[in-house]
Amino acid sequence: TELAAARARLRDSEGQRDADTNELVRARDAAAGEAERLREKIAAVVAEGARAAAEVESADATILELRKNLEAVVGEARSRDVRARSSSARKEAEIARLAAVSEASAAELRESRPRLR
Repeated sequence: TELAAARARLRDSEGQRDADTNELVRARDAAAGEAERLREKIAAVVAEGARAAAEVESADATILELRKNLEAVVGEARSRDVRARSSSARKEAEIARLAAVSEASAAELRESRPRLR
């Protein structure tokens, strides 16, 4: 009977060992599946990061191009402003000269009127 009891305990122990082994295999398979899902998620995040980096690089290039264009437009506007101011100053000088000529002519006319009478 003691031998039978030992055999029964051995069978129970083997059954428990098999159950434990099966549980470990299932846990290992589940962990391997989870690891694969995490690798896929990491790959997706890395790909998204690369796309975002490319977009940032493209945006930086666009910003630099826009900045160059803006600097060119501002430079042209300043140049035109300088030319316009110069032209305006010349026109004002011409107007002042014509006003002086006109005033001189008017003064001559005023002086010559009394002599005509």
